[in-house]
Amino acid sequence: MSDEQERWKALIRHLFAQSERNRAAAKHPDSGIHNDGIDISKLKYPQSMPSPDTLEGQLKSVLRQIGEQEGLGDPLPSVLSALKPGSQLHTLIENYLQTHPMEDLISQAEAELASVQKRSEWEATKSRFLGPNGHLRTLMKGLQHATPDQRPALGQRINAIKSAIEALFSEKWQAIERDALQRQLPDLVDITLRPRPSANGSLHPITQLRDRVNAIFYRMGYSIAEGTEIETEWFCFDALNTPPHHPARNEQDTFYLPQSRQVGNVSRRDKERYILRSQTSTVQIRTMLSEKPPFRIVSPGRVFRRDTPDATHSANFHQYEGLHVDRHVSFADMKHTLFFLLQELFGQSVQMRLRPSFFPFTEPSFEVDIQSPSVGKLSHQWVEILGCGLVDPEVFRAVDYDPEEWNGFAFALGLERIAMFLYGVDDIRHFYRNDQRFLMQFA
Repeated sequence: MSDEQERWKALIRHLFAQSERNRAAAKHPDSGIHNDGIDISKLKYPQSMPSPDTLEGQLKSVLRQIGEQEGLGDPLPSVLSALKPGSQLHTLIENYLQTHPMEDLISQAEAELASVQKRSEWEATKSRFLGPNGHLRTLMKGLQHATPDQRPALGQRINAIKSAIEALFSEKWQAIERDALQRQLPDLVDITLRPRPSANGSLHPITQLRDRVNAIFYRMGYSIAEGTEIETEWFCFDALNTPPHHPARNEQDTFYLPQSRQVGNVSRRDKERYILRSQTSTVQIRTMLSEKPPFRIVSPGRVFRRDTPDATHSANFHQYEGLHVDRHVSFADMKHTLFFLLQELFGQSVQMRLRPSFFPFTEPSFEVDIQSPSVGKLSHQWVEILGCGLVDPEVFRAVDYDPEEWNGFAFALGLERIAMFLYGVDDIRHFYRNDQRFLMQFA
């Protein structure tokens, strides 16, 4: 090859070297690298693979520019003959023209994302690069112009570029989300200021007491059983050996629902009326119908009675009942269970006594009184605390238990009454008024 052609080839190599310097200067303006000379990276095709004819035209264009600027002759045909496909110089130019425009797509995406501040701008920019008609899609369509042996390498490069661009968009999205969250946060506060009073809530005192009693019975092997607040006459009265003429069944004592009212999730034995339960003993009946003895359960819950509200009465309150069914359950078992409960609530110095009483569902029946120094102004006085007794055989027969085989005991207490003794509250209505001045004393 002549000296003129060697000069052409040397200038073309110089051209690529200068192009790399220009790219470095663009990325690092403060590096001291000068950006001048002809830049072959400016000869990129519009985000697609060039056809062989297009590539040859671009090569001729750049060579003519070099010849004009450097005052060289025009041995273009002879130089092009040295650029036959497969030659070292041809491969150098071809690879550059095929790879650098694709890699520039990353720089272009990075430059556009730098000015994006909103989610809508991010979506529009992403559509231009990664959307169905975006730059990357156009680039992939251009693979059809590459030769079969070039396609695998170019495909891998396109996938790498796609991953890089997706990472840029993901990072930018996280930055936008952080900025949006930061704008929603309040202004910085002076940590040297005295803190404001805590606005955290707390459990209601009745809930606290219920959880405390639950924990006591858990330790004695009892499980929790719950039921609906709407019940039927059979479960609330008939199954508990309460005769039709009993005063508790009068509408002046019990809340009855209208005759036409239907309740889908509460089963009935016949066509008895629905009521608001006046005791959680209904849970005991349903448990005995659904389970086989032996068992121990407690059933806390809200009950309703037609009482005129005053300092010691309320139309609704919280009852806590228990039932233990097994073989050979004795009066001593009941007394020991209740005494342990009262000691856990009122302390080791509490005294307990049982007074004979009457309940339709237990026989014998007792009222339990206590004397304790921890019940405020009632200390050292005997006060009634709960009712109890051995389960009446008629109750067992109502649920198809054989009273000759099974026996047990039941008890019931009002959580509000216990809370009033423990906390020194003199009016039951305080528990329902939602007065924060009262409730914060138990926080």
